[in-house]
Amino acid sequence: MYDMTKIKERYWLIKLRTGKVLNIEVPKLKVLKRITKLSKVADTNNMTEEDMENLISALSIALSRNKEQFKVSEQWIEENININDVQDILNKYFEWVSNIQNLKN
Repeated sequence: MYDMTKIKERYWLIKLRTGKVLNIEVPKLKVLKRITKLSKVADTNNMTEEDMENLISALSIALSRNKEQFKVSEQWIEENININDVQDILNKYFEWVSNIQNLKN
């Protein structure tokens, strides 16, 4: 019998510029699809306002799924994180998700 309760929980540890430390949870498939869709930008050198809003929404969703139950709102991101950091964090987030898909439980 395959016992899903025995699967080791994995977290992505991130320390934000504000000093806040979060343990980000592995996303459910529905959440990952939504984050992936929102984070697609055709031209990163010529982003529209809608592109920026979508990236901020994607990051809010990704970071809000944390062990500390800290809600990372879009407003919080706009006030505390710059656009370069938004892109960098999302890139690292997707690298982490890709890496955990390749690990054995």
